[in-house]
Amino acid sequence: MLGTEKSPSEGKKNYINCLPAEVLLLILEIFCPKSHGKDEYKSVLVLASVCQRWREAILNTPTFWTYIHLHPRHHQFKMYPKRTVIPSYPARLVLQLKRAKSAPLEIFWMVDDKPHPLLVDIIHSLAPLTRWRTLKLAYIPTGETFFEWGWGDEVYMATLPNLPRFTGRFESLKVLSIHSSHSCLSHLINLVETTALKLERLELQGRSADLVREELSNTSRRVSKLVIL
Repeated sequence: MLGTEKSPSEGKKNYINCLPAEVLLLILEIFCPKSHGKDEYKSVLVLASVCQRWREAILNTPTFWTYIHLHPRHHQFKMYPKRTVIPSYPARLVLQLKRAKSAPLEIFWMVDDKPHPLLVDIIHSLAPLTRWRTLKLAYIPTGETFFEWGWGDEVYMATLPNLPRFTGRFESLKVLSIHSSHSCLSHLINLVETTALKLERLELQGRSADLVREELSNTSRRVSKLVIL
């Protein structure tokens, strides 16, 4: 019996750190993000802070970083006198795209206000359209409320921001979800119609869904799943 007793050092041994790197990564990948939710991203950061070995495994595994949330509004950027410091949002975006390396990307884009001028350059250099596997695009109307003279009623004048123009091809796009007015999408619609030949699922939402479907006529016939919400 005495020969089977464990020494104090053996009793405290952390056996998970004894796992081969490949097995450890298989366990950690259970917690890879499956959506663009903030909680999932926070969970990844928590796992990466457990120890140096976990951190290296997570930071060097592209699948932990492929869910990209584009929501670059001007009020998120810090301007300093006489010079512009790299703002927090573009810095985080660049870091995440570098960690994703060349893996396919899942893009969720909330378009409101004017996008930061660095955004197009970042996408062209680190996230070309050829790597976009899914694109969920939502527009947030902006405007102002005022009182209409003579009637005293509140009137809200809403406008939709324009999507920046990109160059490239949606060669890997499998899922496209659009919640927007068709009037802001002419350039995107053209790219989808001519280059998204692997698209499998098309989701259209909002009052202009039928109009968008008409403009995406070739794509609508090509996809295996068309959803009008």
